[in-house]
Amino acid sequence: VEDKEYCYLPSPGGIARQELREQERGLCKINRYNPDVLRPEGVADYAATAGRLVEVLSAVTSYSALYAFNFYGQTLQEGDPRVKELASDLRLRLIALGPAFIKVGQVLANRPDMVRADYMEELTKLQDKVPA
Repeated sequence: VEDKEYCYLPSPGGIARQELREQERGLCKINRYNPDVLRPEGVADYAATAGRLVEVLSAVTSYSALYAFNFYGQTLQEGDPRVKELASDLRLRLIALGPAFIKVGQVLANRPDMVRADYMEELTKLQDKVPA
């Protein structure tokens, strides 16, 4: 009788169904991405998010302004020490912004179609010596 009742229960769908199967097999519970858990709940959470946004935007705009004001209209030749300095500055800014931006630098280090050789040389340091 219990089996018949169990058979007629509605079957869960989607992720709930997968979690049920994993539980039946005795697998450990995996914490899945849940946007509701990450959603800011109070003024402090929104302030922290806004602070991080300001940090990222200031790093991007200050680097862009540095490049634009110092080298606008100039052709920088490969091997120019100023380019090496700019590339090093970019690498340090990516490190300061954290792991996600370090990963962006690592990806760019492998894209010769997008990044010039001077920058690639500097960004490959993010692959060899990743800061802890």
